[in-house]
Amino acid sequence: MNVVITGSSSGIGKAAAESYLKYGANVIIHGASLIGEDVAREFNERYDSRAVFISADLTRMDEVRYLYEEAVRTFGRIDILVNCAGIVPAGTVLDFDEKDFDEAFDLNVKSVFFLSGMFLEHMLGNGGGNIVNIASIAGLIGPKNRALYSATKGAVISLTRAMAMDHADTGVRINCICPGMVSSPSLERRIAATDDPEETRRIFTDNIPMKHIGKAEEIAEVICFVTSRKNSFMTGSVINVDGGAGL
Repeated sequence: MNVVITGSSSGIGKAAAESYLKYGANVIIHGASLIGEDVAREFNERYDSRAVFISADLTRMDEVRYLYEEAVRTFGRIDILVNCAGIVPAGTVLDFDEKDFDEAFDLNVKSVFFLSGMFLEHMLGNGGGNIVNIASIAGLIGPKNRALYSATKGAVISLTRAMAMDHADTGVRINCICPGMVSSPSLERRIAATDDPEETRRIFTDNIPMKHIGKAEEIAEVICFVTSRKNSFMTGSVINVDGGAGL
């Protein structure tokens, strides 16, 4: 089994890559920076299956195409695509200009749309596959100070459902996972930048019904389950993994 995971040099994407490698899959590690080289090297030292790093700026269509072509050249057949790359712009509609808007939609939506189309065509030619889009509960509930981010993730949720309906009878399953607050380097930086990090962490935790921040590994296991052959009757699903925050 061969898997492509965008945004997999850190956070949820990295955890998903490690889970797939544990289960014996080969994985394309993707990132915009060269940190992914170290991640792939580390994984190759620990697992028998193969991790290969490809760097690409997914806000550029030529590099979206490059990632697709290099992944297929590397492994021949791609069975699973996980669209995990994204940014989390903070602010209200009063805080963003057109450049901010385009940057967020180019990475969070446009790259998902076109990369999914490229790999979907590839999978259709190979008799099936799986696409998993990582959205967010922000695309469902509209949290405070996340107007632009929520708009991009709402688009990903709707795209997932539309693609799944269009291709439900083809052998390609397309699903969406909506994480809640998950521990990650970016979250830790966000907490550390506040006036009172300890109080900020307490507030974040208190706002989650299960009273703890999620782990990237927990989301990773859901991704692997969604794409499992034992889970062959699921498509077009939007799955919250959020400690109850979306209730």
